[in-house]
Amino acid sequence: MQQFRAQQIGSEYGRALTAADPLPKLLAGKIPWHIARADLIVDPPEKVLSRNQSTFKLLVGQLAGLWVNPTRRALIVSPYFVPGAMGMAYFEYWRSQGVQVDVLTNAYAASDVPVVHAGYANYRIPLLQAGVNLYELKPVAEPTGGRLRDLSSGSSRASLHAKTFIFDDEHVFIGTFNFDPRSALLNTEMGLIIHSSELARQVTAIAEDAMRPERGYQPQLVVETTNKTTVKRLQWRDVHQGAERISDTEPETTLIQRGLLRVLQALPIEEHL
Repeated sequence: MQQFRAQQIGSEYGRALTAADPLPKLLAGKIPWHIARADLIVDPPEKVLSRNQSTFKLLVGQLAGLWVNPTRRALIVSPYFVPGAMGMAYFEYWRSQGVQVDVLTNAYAASDVPVVHAGYANYRIPLLQAGVNLYELKPVAEPTGGRLRDLSSGSSRASLHAKTFIFDDEHVFIGTFNFDPRSALLNTEMGLIIHSSELARQVTAIAEDAMRPERGYQPQLVVETTNKTTVKRLQWRDVHQGAERISDTEPETTLIQRGLLRVLQALPIEEHL
């Protein structure tokens, strides 16, 4: 292992990895520290043994108990996003209070778990009806000189991995919790709530850079009435090579992929996603 590590350190990848490590610069005083209060919240281990745990004992309940509910804006970054009834209730309440709600997740073409994307797809129209802004990261984005690498896996294909919530540019959650039923009810998760306006602004800037139309699709709701029948459907808007595009089908997918998505959407498996 030592020999292998020595070989890799001298490679192009190893040099890039070493240069990207922030700890030496932090310890040397070359990067400023941001001192802030933080709360660590964790799911109890017994969560995996019983589905009847009191909600207030779980991570989602602890998060609510910290009283960091947004009053102006909630920005949610989650690679797997299935809000469920509880999430929809939060979003509808926040919107009723005038809170702007933005959600950044993976596009179908960028997701590595299509079955979870199917769970999210069932909520797109209700979310848009509630006034939630949706953004879906493209699998391959146009270069714009930003910091997408901080949210992606680091490869040329972009895919979200970070799980982050920012409330009112004051509180930042960073942890393992995806906004889906599996994280809420099955997995044991953990995370930090960092109370820092400076850090919140920095994380918001990274997320908003990934939400740009060159890097992501923005689903929008289209309501059409024909012969007294109202139909609700989606359109995806983005910018490609400097020009705005509008798509009436799931971007960068084949007919077979869209057919599979329809089948998965119909399966009663949401609680396991």
